Amino acid sequence: MATIWDAITAATSDARTQLAMLIGSGLESNFGANTTPGDAGSSFGPWQFHFTGPTKLGLTPQQAADPLQSARAIAPTYQWAVDQVPTALWVSDPKQAAAQAAYLAEQPARMYPQASIDSVWSTLGATVTSGGVSDVTAKKCGISIPLPWGGHFCAFAGPGGVPNLPGFSTSVPLVTPTLDALPGIGSALGKIGAFFGLLVDPHTWAKIGLTLAGVVLVAIGAFLYAQSLPEVRAAETSALKATAAA
Repeated sequence: MATIWDAITAATSDARTQLAMLIGSGLESNFGANTTPGDAGSSFGPWQFHFTGPTKLGLTPQQAADPLQSARAIAPTYQWAVDQVPTALWVSDPKQAAAQAAYLAEQPARMYPQASIDSVWSTLGATVTSGGVSDVTAKKCGISIPLPWGGHFCAFAGPGGVPNLPGFSTSVPLVTPTLDALPGIGSALGKIGAFFGLLVDPHTWAKIGLTLAGVVLVAIGAFLYAQSLPEVRAAETSALKATAAA
């Protein structure tokens, strides 16, 4: 079964959504540590999917308990939620912005207590650095999220890396590498992404279709011309004979 962080990064590449989902899983289930269904046995999984009647977002309680399936199901809701939080708050106070997004996505009866938010942040050993990749490397961040407005979210900093907490694993590196840390890779991936972007662009296929249609028309024209050559040559021969006879 995937770890909480593996599931989040598999479900979304958006930095704000990753941070919000990480904080949300901490607030809702202590990063999956609370395996007992909540809300009188009706809520399941890292993000506590609530079931009353039909299953929410098409998941069964068993599927909701799987971090990967539940992360993929709830990521669009979190993406919507992070877009509702003002950019200024994300820049000035990512912790509160992520908690606000989690509140909008999870929709509990009331906003999470500040003590709970602070506790989750503390469990992660979370900091926000204004430095680049070298700073993240120096801090030995176990989990790193490059923030779109600059700097990085850093969790589990230090030589110990990611601790053996429920929902996390020390057996695999959970660092999210930034492309500028991999010389040449960012450019190559950008070109690959652009190529596949063209493949899914309907305008690209329209141009390809027009080009192919043009090739087919040229081929048909060449074929018809080739078929008519004997008749043309015969007509030219008759004309020459008529001219010579005159």
